[in-house]
Amino acid sequence: MTGGIDYLRVALSLGFCLALGVAAIYFIRAKGRLPIKGRTRDMRLLESMAVDTRTSVHVIEYRSCRFLLTSSTGNVHLSPLPSERPLPTNADVAAEQRSLPEP
Repeated sequence: MTGGIDYLRVALSLGFCLALGVAAIYFIRAKGRLPIKGRTRDMRLLESMAVDTRTSVHVIEYRSCRFLLTSSTGNVHLSPLPSERPLPTNADVAAEQRSLPEP
């Protein structure tokens, strides 16, 4: 078949590309995000509460500091919270979770 289009080859290529796309979408949804080795998150949301329909209060930890974030319609306020004790690191939390007995 010289000069013609090989429809079987086109269909197989299209099917392969679609399968790769479906596999990539499944992987991203299953993991929540693409994995990055050696990187941990610096920010965590510790607690969140809605005061009313327009106002909310959040406690955020960034590295070893805690902050109180209040937000309302058109207004955001961030203030540091005093730390009474040293905060555990991610490694401390992981070690503590491993030491707990399984139910």
